[in-house]
Amino acid sequence: MTFVGGYVVFLPGRWNVPNFLFAYIMVAVCPILFVGWKVVHKTRHRRPYEVDLLRDVAAVEDYTNKFVPAPPRNSFARWFNWLFS
Repeated sequence: MTFVGGYVVFLPGRWNVPNFLFAYIMVAVCPILFVGWKVVHKTRHRRPYEVDLLRDVAAVEDYTNKFVPAPPRNSFARWFNWLFS
């Protein structure tokens, strides 16, 4: 989707620099930001087998099981909760 999202700028007679930049600038910006973050913060890239994704699962499940949502304070909050639940 990243590469075909702005395909219309490549159709004959549809070339437009602002539309091209809007569609494709993040393809270049994201890797630059990623590498920049790694360099500035001096973090290393970890292999998938080095990362423990299950370390705090019990704490998250405990929090989820004990969570009691606060009742909505007004009609907008009630509507918002209805809309997104």
